[in-house]
Formats: sequence, C-alpha cells, structure tokens
Amino acid sequence: MPKTKSSTIKIKCALYAMPCILMSTVAISTILAEIQRNFPDVSTTYVQMLSTVPSITGMIFAFVAGKLTEYVSKKNIAMGALLLFAACGVIPYFFHGVFWVLMLTSLLLGISQGMITTVAKALVADMFEEGPERDRAVGQQIAFQNLASLLMAQLAGRVAATGWYNAYLLFTLSIPAFILVFLFLPNGKPTPKETKGIGGGALKSTVIFICIAGFLFQAFQGSYKANLAMYLDAYGLGGTVSTGNAFTIYAAASILASFLYGRIAGIFKRHSICVSLGSVIIGFLCVCSYPSYALACVAAFFIGFGLAIFISSGMSLAFSNVPPSATAMAMAMFNGIAGLGGTFSPAILNTMTNAVGGDVRTRLIIATVCLIILFIGCFIRVHFFEKDPTVIKGKK
Repeated sequence: MPKTKSSTIKIKCALYAMPCILMSTVAISTILAEIQRNFPDVSTTYVQMLSTVPSITGMIFAFVAGKLTEYVSKKNIAMGALLLFAACGVIPYFFHGVFWVLMLTSLLLGISQGMITTVAKALVADMFEEGPERDRAVGQQIAFQNLASLLMAQLAGRVAATGWYNAYLLFTLSIPAFILVFLFLPNGKPTPKETKGIGGGALKSTVIFICIAGFLFQAFQGSYKANLAMYLDAYGLGGTVSTGNAFTIYAAASILASFLYGRIAGIFKRHSICVSLGSVIIGFLCVCSYPSYALACVAAFFIGFGLAIFISSGMSLAFSNVPPSATAMAMAMFNGIAGLGGTFSPAILNTMTNAVGGDVRTRLIIATVCLIILFIGCFIRVHFFEKDPTVIKGKK
C-alpha cells in the first residue's frame, strides 16, 4: 500500500495512464470514412468492424486476464499488454495499404485492451485501502479515462487531417504509459487461486448481482445515446451539431461525477448505486416528458452523471465483496457482462418496442420503465441484503 504522498501520486499516475491510453482506439473510429474511401472494394460492414472488433475481443480477454493473474503478476500483465497495444497500433501506419493488416491489428488491440482494463481496475483495489481513499481513486481513474476520450477524439481528427494513417501514430502514447507502470507500480506476485469461486459463498452472490444489474443498466441507459439523433430529427429539434453538443454535455457530466464519486460514496455508501439510477431516471423522464432540445440537454447531464456513478459504485461493490485474490476476475465479470448489455442495447429495446408498436419516443419510455424497475430491485438488494464496505471488512 502507498505510504507517502509522493508514492501515492506516482502510483496514481501509472494507474490512471493505463485506461487513458486505451482511448487511443477513438482514432480508428475517426478515420473510418477515409479507410472506406481508400478501400472501395471492401464492404462497409468490414470497415466498421475495425472499430468494433477491439471491444468484442476485449470482453473475452478481460476474463482471460482475470485467470492469468493466478500465474503472472498484474504489473507484468499490464506491461506486456501495453507493449502489444503500442505495436498493434503502430503497425498499420507502415502497412496502411493492406486491409487485412488493419483488421488483424484491430483484433489484437482488443486482446491488449481487455487485459489492461481488467488489471488497471483490479490494481486500484490492491493499491488503496477500503474506504474514501479507494473511492476517490476509483472515481478519478474513470474521470481521467473519460477526459482522455474527449482529448483523443480532438487530437485524432487533427492528426488524421495530415494523412488518415497518421492517426495510428497516437498509439505510440502507450510507451510513456509503459514507462510509468514500470517505474512506479510496485512489483507484485501472482494472486493465489480461489478454491470456492469468486469470494465464495454469500460474497459470490453480490458479484453476480452487480453483474446482472450492470447488464440491465447498460442495456437500458444506452438507449439515450443510441436514439438521441433520431429523437431530435423526428421532432425537428436539431441535427448533427445539436446531437454533438448534447453528447458533449453527457461526457462532461460523466467526468464531473467521476471526480465527485469519493464524496458521493462517503455520503450514500452502498446506496450510491441507487443514486446513480435515480439520476439516470430523472434524465429519461426529462426527455420523455416533452419534445424539447433544452430538456434533451438536461437529460444528457443527468444520464451522463448517473452513468459514471453507477460504474464507480459497481466497481466498489465488487471490490468490497471479494478477497484481494479475486478482484481481477470480479472486474472482468463486471466489465464484460455490463459491456454485453451495452452491445445488445439496440436489439433489446427495438425488440421490446416492436412488440408493443411505437416510435423512437416509445423506446425511451420503455427504457425509463425498465430503469425504474431496476432501481426498485437494486434498492431492495442493497438496503436489505448488503452491508457498507467498512462493516463487510469487519471495521467499526
């Protein structure tokens, strides 16, 4: 554990750098149109897969990383994944005329992405004591990741303007992150194998609960981003610029909430997850109540704010309910299963909407009702069946 202010800052620099570097994948999304133009014979679907394949393989290898921590230290996994991430990101710069190279490297980027995501979050649990210190670290790590996403998007656009393949050079930023991890993270050992599953017994049920809640939450709150452009267009409230401004508010609210998570967790403790759902529900009620661009922007703030609190709360609940040896696998489960919810969000909401008949506003109303039901279920679970982290760990 960090003992001094100086060592704590150094460790945080390394821990925050890892998820920030993962936002380099935004560069691929930024240049998809240019890639399509340079490969006219390649299907649009295959071109789009360059940006989605990393997420798919990342979910799979998040679980692999959780198991791998039994044999290799988290620090070594992180360093290896960062080197792979840098190599696979830069190779397309030199072979940008060969499409299968772009696809293969995107696939390998997902492998490193899944591993980095898992160990970066698990290392927070290893490096910081349960309580306010860890809550602040959890929130700050997510905040810097969201901030990096905005900055990478801007930087990728400007770099790509000099040549679309130059955007791949952004992946070289993985090298400074590797150096920070190498210098500042203490050397660890592989985590001992669990003989009773994730935490064993009753503790395992909490991890299962938060994973299911994460899946449902991402499936339903994701309908805002997936349907906002169509909603604004259907009611004549704005075009791409208006949608982009709303998404900026959404991202800014997420960053703000992540920085404030330590204080929010200190006040609401285990009920923080209910606060996050309440914030998202308020946002959905705004956008469903009356067609208005102003209300859509207000909704963006509340939904973005709630999203960041939910992710931080989910991580904290998982951390506090498993032993140190199981944190990596708990994070892999939470991130992977919640990620699946976001992936299948359009299919889930469209199926439900088609069953009752309706338009884009109907999809948002259905999502609101489902989120309210999820709020009730989460409140019952955390209020009656969960304890605050300090009680779980036997502290008074």
